[in-house]
Amino acid sequence: MYHRRQQKENWSNFAPGSLVRVFYYENREKKYKRGITGIVISKVNRGLGSSFTIRNVIEEVAFEMTFQLYHPLLVNVEVVEHNRRRRAKLYYLRHKNDNVSTVVLYWRICDVI
Repeated sequence: MYHRRQQKENWSNFAPGSLVRVFYYENREKKYKRGITGIVISKVNRGLGSSFTIRNVIEEVAFEMTFQLYHPLLVNVEVVEHNRRRRAKLYYLRHKNDNVSTVVLYWRICDVI
C-alpha cells in the first residue's frame, strides 16, 4: 500500500463521463511512456486506493483499462474535456453502439513523448 507522502498532485478533478488522456510507464524501468485516451466510465474514491476505469473503441475493438490513481507508474492524468453524467457508473456504454464510446483525438507526436 502507498503512504500518504507518496500522494501525487490532485488528479481527482474529473468525473465519470469526462474525456481523459492517461500517461503511464509500461514497466518499472520507466523507459517507455504510453498514452491512452478514453471516457471515464467509473471512479472509486478510497483515499490512496482510489481507481478509475476508462473505455475507448479502436478499430472496432473495445477496451477498458483500470488505473490506480496514486500508482507510482502513473505519470499524468490530463482532462481533455469535462463532462458530468447523471450516473456514477457508466457501464451501460458497454451495451451501446461502438460509436458512442469511440474517442478520436488528433495530437502531435511530441505531446506523447
